[in-house]
Amino acid sequence: QGPTVLLVHGWSGYSGQMQHFVTPLLQAGFHVVAIDLPAHGQSSGKRLTLPVLAETLATVLFRLRPHAVIAHSFGASAMALAVREGYQPKQLLLIAPAVEMETFVRRAVAAAGLSAARADGMLRLIERLVGPISQFDLRTFTSTLSVPTVLVHDEGDDEVPIELLREASRVWTKGTLVATEGYGHSGHLRSPQFCEATAAFLKGDTPALTFPLQARDAQVVHLPRGTRDRVQALAQAVISSHTR
Repeated sequence: QGPTVLLVHGWSGYSGQMQHFVTPLLQAGFHVVAIDLPAHGQSSGKRLTLPVLAETLATVLFRLRPHAVIAHSFGASAMALAVREGYQPKQLLLIAPAVEMETFVRRAVAAAGLSAARADGMLRLIERLVGPISQFDLRTFTSTLSVPTVLVHDEGDDEVPIELLREASRVWTKGTLVATEGYGHSGHLRSPQFCEATAAFLKGDTPALTFPLQARDAQVVHLPRGTRDRVQALAQAVISSHTR
């Protein structure tokens, strides 16, 4: 019955990826809500764009009015867009947000083992659906965001380069960048120490988000054998179907 914390996963993910946050947040006295994004997990739909997701999250924010939001990757980018003009939580924790879409798309396509030509096709499709993708570049509007925001990003993230977030953080009026090593793009979500530290920080028990910045000094729960291959195969199938 405490203040609500909303958990938002990333592209091609599902709410269960945020599971390690749940127990620490409940123990800290929070009410926890985790959602499956449209066309993800058990939610309906077959296609999702960034502006549609931002609009969806803006509605979720208005209805839930959470105290804080923890969001990852594509979900973190959409959350930054969602709070621009709608309900603003007291705190945001954005993990590995994509600062601009072209780099995010090209790296996702490459990670799925597809060609640069497929990435070009996907970018053309996206712009036909939503217009110029430059309008979603976080660097163009984060100076106007008034929500205190912690940005967590790994130096070795091979999906979203940290250099772009460093640029964004310089103009992010109330944004603080925490750089880590060894967690990659999603290891933070599977680190009990990180999740426990996040709960303590959101509760106000610690003045800053404090956890092992080096993954080698932390416990990170690894995915079961074969899970990464299944996720990559799914991503490749989705990208292929949208770039034919």
